[in-house]
Amino acid sequence: MAKEHLTERHLGPEAITYIKDRLSHGLTLASFLLQRDDLDDGTVLTCLPETTSQEDALDFKSGGKLRPDPSEIRYRQEGTRRFRMEPVPNTGEWLASVLQELLETDPRSLCLFEDEVARPDDPSLSSSGAQALAFQSEVYHVLSHNDAQNLERITATIRQATSWLTIGVISSLDTVSDLVGDARTVDLGTLRSVADRASQIVVGAYDFESFLVWSEPEASRPSRGAGGR
Repeated sequence: MAKEHLTERHLGPEAITYIKDRLSHGLTLASFLLQRDDLDDGTVLTCLPETTSQEDALDFKSGGKLRPDPSEIRYRQEGTRRFRMEPVPNTGEWLASVLQELLETDPRSLCLFEDEVARPDDPSLSSSGAQALAFQSEVYHVLSHNDAQNLERITATIRQATSWLTIGVISSLDTVSDLVGDARTVDLGTLRSVADRASQIVVGAYDFESFLVWSEPEASRPSRGAGGR
């Protein structure tokens, strides 16, 4: 069976309303993003099969847009019972390529994902392949410009951060080096700066199948200099 063709699609104000709703349920970073006064003026992109109707594309809370790959279906036998295990198809590869391109643009670039599930003392964080930062009881996964060529780490970070409420940003900091390497914590001021200077916001959609990527209005971009907004 031929693999279904996915395509990028621009969405309208309904997508921004959905993004705001997702941010309203998020952590500290999301609360700062929700305070931005340019959210309504941004553009939103997603990735879906080209055959997806407009009505289905605007149904952000429902899956069933992507067909499962038959080669990934597995069966497990327990006694006389046979179980079908079918992974949820998703556009993680597309998002990884988007993040990779954005991280390449500027040595100050970084990507920060909230983790709605993990806590700083979660032992699974050390083996996830993603770098985790703590703010109080919150966990954030970070990627920097130095990770732009490491598609494996980008993919692992997306996988680790994906949950019922996936929220992330692409931003920039002059002090981005302070958040990578041996860093294990992030402070409130840095989270606010990351939110203020975010050029893209990522939220999960379509019941784990894809993502919405909000981009700041063109008029906002020239003001993002070394000193921030």
